[in-house]
Amino acid sequence: MHKDFNIYFLEFTSKREIKTTYYREYGKVLFWSDFNNAFHLLDNIKPSTVLFYFIETYNHVALNVTCKYKSIPTFHLEHGIRNYEMLRVNINSIINQKRLNLFNNLSKIKNLKSRIKGRKFFQRTVNELPIEYSEFLKEYFRVRSTNSIFDTFKKVNNKLRLADVYISFSSKIFEFHQKSDHLSEGYPVRFIGIPSFDFIAKEKFINRDANDILFIDNAFESQNIFGWDMDNKIKFLSQLENFAKKNNRKLWVKPHPYSIKSVYNNLKKNENVYIIENEQDFLKSIHQSKVIIGYFSTLLMPLMALQHTICFSLEMHPEIFENKPSMFLVETRAINKVESWLELEEAFTRLDDIYLRQLINKDLFVDQWMYKFDGKSSDRLKKILLENEAY
Repeated sequence: MHKDFNIYFLEFTSKREIKTTYYREYGKVLFWSDFNNAFHLLDNIKPSTVLFYFIETYNHVALNVTCKYKSIPTFHLEHGIRNYEMLRVNINSIINQKRLNLFNNLSKIKNLKSRIKGRKFFQRTVNELPIEYSEFLKEYFRVRSTNSIFDTFKKVNNKLRLADVYISFSSKIFEFHQKSDHLSEGYPVRFIGIPSFDFIAKEKFINRDANDILFIDNAFESQNIFGWDMDNKIKFLSQLENFAKKNNRKLWVKPHPYSIKSVYNNLKKNENVYIIENEQDFLKSIHQSKVIIGYFSTLLMPLMALQHTICFSLEMHPEIFENKPSMFLVETRAINKVESWLELEEAFTRLDDIYLRQLINKDLFVDQWMYKFDGKSSDRLKKILLENEAY
């Protein structure tokens, strides 16, 4: 799809913040510090459409407001499940950790100059806009500077912060945005399914002898949330390895992109464990795995949709709290919740029964949470953007 567009990526203040060059395959990267204000940015690249993953930071909001003033269509495109209410449970610890890292990380101090320049982008945009728009940005800055994202969205409930149209994966996932962004009934939304899972939907999974375990990991230890750290993550992975061995099954492990690679060092020494490193290996693991185990992750969803899988969502976090991250998926009955090794052991004694119970719920799960699982989500997204359905 990217060959049909000239794509510009804009998220960071300076080149020093980039951790990967993966974007080069799809487009060109821009930086806030390269432009005086939003007018300077838009006049330079002259976009037909501006696509946001989220509209939260000062510069995001300034760019969105300027697009509205210049009548440039804006879209909000999902990139995963953003269950803000669930994340609220751990938001304070995350904020505190980031504040600590800000003072401990010398590279952040080295980037101070470009960060200040990035903040000037917002201020100069405010100065260029007519009063109706500039007053809104001033209000957003005032509220956001002393409130969390969640509370800011409540206190600054204004269409100027919102994209013209939401492009959503499904009706159920859109409900999270309706709630967090305080969207009015009937706010424009287009449903497309999940483009990043098209490659899975197009694959034909017919291996009736699949017997392995596929573990979908998450990077909680790198974020210090739900009680996870390096030590207890390594211990958990060792227990998972022993569990697979006890049940005579090969274990495939799909790390999260932000996972700390060293936590897998011990697993790499075991011939019964395979660490997935590319798309080809991932597809192979799905073909050969009957049981899917994972922590709260969007990647569980296409695996729940497959007809041959038995899925378990782990709620075995070191930190115990009432609101379980994956309960919204568990409630679909296309996946079972597991809170201990003992529960997982017991579940393995009745896999056939669990499989049949999950199977009858898979179609409704796809309809509500994935819209369609047909490999054509990218085509639907392309159609929306080419037709500029914002207007």
